[in-house]
Amino acid sequence: MRDAASAIVIVLALGLALRLIIAQQLPGSGFGVDLSAFRYWAQDLAREGPFGFYSRPFFHDYTPGYLYVLWLVGLAGQWLAPLGHSVALPAILGDDLIKVPAIVADLALGWLVWSMTQELGGSRRAAVIGGALVVFNPLTWFDSVVWGQVDSVGVVFLLLGVRELWRDRPERSAIFTVIAAVIKPQLGILIPIVAVVVIRRALLPAGGYGTDDGPSRTAGAAAGPGFAPRPAYGPVRIVTTLVAAVVTAVALAAPFGLSIVGLVQQVASAAGGYPYLTVNAYNPWALLQLDGSGIAASGTWICDSVTKSTAAGAVACAPAYMFGPVPAVLVGTALILLAVAAVCVVVARRPDRRTILVGVAVLAIAFFVVPTRVHERYLFPFYALAAIAAAVSVRWRIGYAVLSAATFANLYVVLTTLYPDNPQIRDWLGIGGAIRSPMGVTIVATVHLAGFLWAAAQLRDRALARLADEADGDPRPVRAGFPGPVRAGL
Repeated sequence: MRDAASAIVIVLALGLALRLIIAQQLPGSGFGVDLSAFRYWAQDLAREGPFGFYSRPFFHDYTPGYLYVLWLVGLAGQWLAPLGHSVALPAILGDDLIKVPAIVADLALGWLVWSMTQELGGSRRAAVIGGALVVFNPLTWFDSVVWGQVDSVGVVFLLLGVRELWRDRPERSAIFTVIAAVIKPQLGILIPIVAVVVIRRALLPAGGYGTDDGPSRTAGAAAGPGFAPRPAYGPVRIVTTLVAAVVTAVALAAPFGLSIVGLVQQVASAAGGYPYLTVNAYNPWALLQLDGSGIAASGTWICDSVTKSTAAGAVACAPAYMFGPVPAVLVGTALILLAVAAVCVVVARRPDRRTILVGVAVLAIAFFVVPTRVHERYLFPFYALAAIAAAVSVRWRIGYAVLSAATFANLYVVLTTLYPDNPQIRDWLGIGGAIRSPMGVTIVATVHLAGFLWAAAQLRDRALARLADEADGDPRPVRAGFPGPVRAGL
């Protein structure tokens, strides 16, 4: 285990070095609007504190989760400011201090994927491969260091929520899941999975762990720190899990002066600010046209519903893409609800580790492909989740690489070509125009759709059994705290 830990530490160190080099070569780089907002919010929170943040007269479309991180960044900036006048601070501690949380989260994702690959049954070598897939995937360092976005921070909590569900600690899973969703609402994809797993194990305990061995409830401390004895399942576990989720949401919202209702309204307000078929996400919605307009056709956004009000937080939007009398937003919403329901049925039928993992990964890509109002970065969670499966499976590795290329093209063209006036940003590869062309958009959108269909097919019994066999391909250790031989759980 010491050798395995040394290997992942080396991978993480190299990943950190790569990010520091990029930050040094491109100081202050990123999407200017995002970075300006983050810096302003960080300074405001450090100066005024969180209470009343949403009533202050400036733009704020983020939910409270990541604002806690910006609050700490603002306080750190105040502390470092006097030093900046007396010593030459590295770029990452100066103008790019706002990027530090996402860089640290990138490395945390690598560590979690390494750890969870072993819990899934993968070998030490496979676990290191999984960590490297995340740390060196261009999507992660492009998103955090070049763009200056923070998707990796929320995904860390998403993976922690999945891991606690694996370990049969639903209350802790609920806490991490709510934190992830309050950081980025699209990370709420784990909420229905936690709900169906807890309900299944509480009300239909027979087969409640699928092909996994459930955690010991009688072995005392011998079960290890990862699987301490738990109280017997029953309706009380549904209640305790729900209470943990609600208390977490209240605790995160209250310091900002928000109630649960206010938190939900903030999420709805953020979503309502972009009433379009797609917000630069190259998914099937990007291929539709309305009077010659569309992402593929002309690079323009199409409304997914008619919004006539121009009140604060609303966007005047018309005409809208309709399916007969039904606006596109309702069609997209119905389709994503159908996808969530289908995945939940599969997971509830056999809630073992690999089914939970693949189910959440499928929901991650479904949330990018199926609904309207999706941004280009919404597929980011898939690449942390799928790296665990890709670590042990060659076919998952191929799918991971193909989809990564498509999503990187989407992120690259948005940052470098659609919005070319961002600091330190240019079309380095000279491919922005080709990606932006109707053919380029069509190819990327088609790859994303094909990837979704392929990922959904991995929830078939045969595909899940094959993943178990692939994970079992090499001798591997039993992770500390994991009950019995890992193979017995697959």
